[in-house]
Amino acid sequence: MDKLFQKIDFLTEKTKIILMTQAEELQLLRDLKAQNEKAKTEILAKIQTLEDAIANGGNTSPEVDAALADLKTSIQGTDDIVPDVQSTEPTA
Repeated sequence: MDKLFQKIDFLTEKTKIILMTQAEELQLLRDLKAQNEKAKTEILAKIQTLEDAIANGGNTSPEVDAALADLKTSIQGTDDIVPDVQSTEPTA
């Protein structure tokens, strides 16, 4: 009977380790998502500032226009790596 209790204790400890590891992994994933969202917000704000500065500067060269378009295309390519989640709510 002691061996049975020892095995139960062993399995209980292993289960605690697995659960702790999953909890740690969950927190890491949440932290990475928050970091990514922060970076995304900062990048979009910088692009908007750049667009505003270009617009306020008046006429721009075709090279500047092309560089801004290339930047937007690059950012969109990064955004497209993971498809956006479609809303499941019905539209009225």
